[in-house]
Amino acid sequence: MAKKKKFYICFYDEAFHDRKITESKEKGQMNIEQKENGDNFFTAKIIFLEHQHEKYIRLFNEFENQAKEILDIDNSAEFKGTTIKKPNFKNGVSSFNKKTLEIYNNFFDLIDSNWIFQISVMNKLEHVINFIFSNSRISLIADEQAFRYSLSKFLNQYRNEELISVLFDSDSTISDIYNCIMNLLDDVENNISGIKRKEEEERAIREIRTVLLNSLLNLKSKEKYEWDYSHSLNGLVFLLEEKKIKTKSVNLIIDREERTEAVAKQFFNFKSVKSVDSKDCSGVRIADIFSNFVGRFVKAIDDEYLEDWDNSDAKAKLAERRILNTEWFNLTNEQFDLYIKIANVFSDRKDIFWTVQTGLYWGNFSVFMSLLYYFLRFDNFNEYQSYSYEEHREQFNLFCLQREEQMHQR
Repeated sequence: MAKKKKFYICFYDEAFHDRKITESKEKGQMNIEQKENGDNFFTAKIIFLEHQHEKYIRLFNEFENQAKEILDIDNSAEFKGTTIKKPNFKNGVSSFNKKTLEIYNNFFDLIDSNWIFQISVMNKLEHVINFIFSNSRISLIADEQAFRYSLSKFLNQYRNEELISVLFDSDSTISDIYNCIMNLLDDVENNISGIKRKEEEERAIREIRTVLLNSLLNLKSKEKYEWDYSHSLNGLVFLLEEKKIKTKSVNLIIDREERTEAVAKQFFNFKSVKSVDSKDCSGVRIADIFSNFVGRFVKAIDDEYLEDWDNSDAKAKLAERRILNTEWFNLTNEQFDLYIKIANVFSDRKDIFWTVQTGLYWGNFSVFMSLLYYFLRFDNFNEYQSYSYEEHREQFNLFCLQREEQMHQR
């Protein structure tokens, strides 16, 4: 007897979405640097078996109605990831108020073993750098992926106004771009020389310089860089392949975004592709809440770690470490339990490689993931409390560095 075919529904939504990356009116700044924007583009894909999805939609609708009651908002209003106010994320779960804590506790309770999901993260400046270097031949003395990772990390951390103005000027020549990057490498190296905690960075800078000197560079900049929607869709296909799910058995439902829909229809073999208004689709709102939760958490970490290379104070404080402040670890029992709950959602899927998709440069998404796994080291809240907030801060910093190295080797 022939096996009955399985069909799936995938709900897809984005957070911190910019259709194009440009230089802002304030010269030397990107549009992604504006207060409500972010360095990374996030998507969440939530996949259910077709015959099971109605059950999970019903459970989500119950959650959503309860969330509206908690927040005392009109039942006809749409509950979205951005409904939760930004200040709640300032110090991670530690700054969640009681209502926010209850809502996210209820949301992550919805996720069981039948959920297949993927969180996709792409650094926006890496996307720009990939285009600029797309016609270059990188020296054979280098591992090209390692070089691109190091360059993306360096330029994200130390970008200045001059660099941004050059990268977003269509009249910039190969020499303009090359000299700007080289000058920035020299400037940073001179400033961090002799600082023990920056020794690895010094080595990375020297390696980047050596590779650039020995590569055949054909660098091309432009005024605006259109977003590449295929990256996240490719990640979805990789996840489906890993789960042995045929792409043509999946109905893809996207929050209203014409470009994502067009790319999905033109280049991918889904059973169907439909773009909908999230107001009319509970499944898309699930993906919206998940992508916004991760995106806003990472944005809070970005804000905590921010260094402005054009600011003389930043250069004066290079010897100081940029690590999470102690308030991130000032948790109640309930807040600790929420971290554990979220961490288990990811840990339960640690053997599914494509549960998480990133570019070469993880950015502070790696800090977010490390933070979740850090709390799993403790058997219970009492054990967690046996250390001071300062001790947690130091232990987490070490744990984070170790995990970043492991993740880079993935």
